[in-house]
Amino acid sequence: MVKQLLSAEGFEGFESAVSIAHLENRIAAAQTLGAKDEFRVYLIMYAKRIGAEGLRLKVDELLKGLLGRIIEEENSDAGIEWSATDEIVGWKRTDLLREVVMVLGKHRDLQRITVQYARYLELLEESGRELDGVNGSTAMITQG
Repeated sequence: MVKQLLSAEGFEGFESAVSIAHLENRIAAAQTLGAKDEFRVYLIMYAKRIGAEGLRLKVDELLKGLLGRIIEEENSDAGIEWSATDEIVGWKRTDLLREVVMVLGKHRDLQRITVQYARYLELLEESGRELDGVNGSTAMITQG
């Protein structure tokens, strides 16, 4: 039946929709089971697929989900719901976000979306370096 639908008129995007839904289910299953490595693999596969398909809404939903509750929108009915913790299935949220941004940033038509997340990651890195500098200087003061 599926093979017939793939070649039927009007179902040109059916295979893509099924593949994306399959990956979404794999991500959800890996998260539910706490399968750390599988979660990351399927997340990256999902990012590559939605990037290749140019699915802007799915890309935006994924990036917002990885970012967490920093951007809270009223009337948000996002399909991907991750908690506000710093980790998702044992992976640091920022590491996953960085990797997905790198995958999606290769698609020129999605760069307008991914640039804002890349800037956010750069700000985090800069503030982390500043904090390391402050901690290092206070450590020298307490030792001296």
